Amino acid sequence: MTVQWRSTYTTDALPDYLASEARCADLIVTSVVTASPLDTSRHASIGDLVMRAGRPVLVVLEVNAGTTFDRIVIAWKDTREARRAAREALPFLAMAKHIAIVEIADEADLQTARGRVQDVAEWLLRHGIRAVPLAMQSYGDDASHLDSVLREQEADLVVAGAYGHNRLREWAFGGVTHSLLQGKHSALLSH
Repeated sequence: MTVQWRSTYTTDALPDYLASEARCADLIVTSVVTASPLDTSRHASIGDLVMRAGRPVLVVLEVNAGTTFDRIVIAWKDTREARRAAREALPFLAMAKHIAIVEIADEADLQTARGRVQDVAEWLLRHGIRAVPLAMQSYGDDASHLDSVLREQEADLVVAGAYGHNRLREWAFGGVTHSLLQGKHSALLSH
């Protein structure tokens, strides 16, 4: 593995600078910043970074050399972002001891959701990765529901697509993405 460090002085917004440097990266690793959100000179908005980078962003709770991701939950939604996140997470998934693919769906869509997560489990199996497919009924607050699933599964990492609304409102994320950006769980996010 080759690691390279780059630094520069820039007047660009940090997410823009980091996204431009991501052209030669496989993965961007960051953590949730506890500094003032108004001080954008020393930290980048993770949401902006995810939307601009074109690379997966691994948001870790703590930077620790011994961090392992043994228990992973794939937060599935049948979108290109979720597909991309799952593909980009393959190296992590290959090393995990337990993987669950979770889709939270409306009651009317629950049977179809079961088929989708089963399809994803079969796709992973073709890569030599075993996963448990789980489709669960939505009760309105999918972000809270996912949070409780992550606790039940004792997840070390959640893999999810990041969903922004439109180009003029990139900062306005869907409920689950917004919740994952809060940093309660380590997350691999892809847009």
